[in-house]
Amino acid sequence: MLDNFVKSLGFIGVDAINMKFKPSDKYMFDFEDENIDKHWRCFYAFYKLGYNDCANKIGAFAIQEIRK
Repeated sequence: MLDNFVKSLGFIGVDAINMKFKPSDKYMFDFEDENIDKHWRCFYAFYKLGYNDCANKIGAFAIQEIRK
């Protein structure tokens, strides 16, 4: 996931030299660079939204199949 994040930073032109981070319970990572941390939180929110949406669709499909 971090590789995809670094690629996305490069795509939008954000300098990703200081990628030092600490683990975070809420956001997985807290980056030292304030700008990178802001971009990470946005990236992570979209990641979680897509993951949850996919899980919900799989769950709905499973329930539909069980009812058949």
